[in-house]
Amino acid sequence: MAIGGDGTIDDRLLSLCPNVKAISVVGVGYDGVDVDAMTHHGVWLANAPVLREACADMALLLMLSTMREAAIGYSIAKNAEAPYGWDWRTMRNVVGQDPGGKTLGLIGLGRIGQTFAAKAQAAFNMKVIYFDPIKQPPNRTSGDVASGGRATQPYWDLDPPPHWVPFEELLATSDVVSMHANLSNHSRK
Repeated sequence: MAIGGDGTIDDRLLSLCPNVKAISVVGVGYDGVDVDAMTHHGVWLANAPVLREACADMALLLMLSTMREAAIGYSIAKNAEAPYGWDWRTMRNVVGQDPGGKTLGLIGLGRIGQTFAAKAQAAFNMKVIYFDPIKQPPNRTSGDVASGGRATQPYWDLDPPPHWVPFEELLATSDVVSMHANLSNHSRK
């Protein structure tokens, strides 16, 4: 059985499907799954994180749209009038901010965060910093309080690799902040 969207997999559903041996959830995580019920029914659980590129593309689109004031440009194109008049001195503000060379702060450096970082680096030469209590630099120990005792080696195929910073520093020094963390009891803290 494959489940997508906001489907809930619980004891009631599993009782209606006594022959199901495995369930695959499309997407990252399994928030809508009662793991205890699946264990009770002897059903295996897998997930298929298929939307990495699409999510990273959407994050890039939203970042660029925000920085370049796309809503104002759209309004001008649609209505054939500028909100400030057509004076070139005021219209140049409509192009917004150039993302080139800016600092991108990522909260979460999983597959989607890494893909977004690679695209931002390639397209706009952005400096990437990140905060992730799970994926930290190799020099941090697994007993470190910030890591929750679960430090792992992140993927370092970004060039230059992203630099881990404390959460407060990320917020203070980033030109753009983008969240790519799943919601869990660990990430709520």
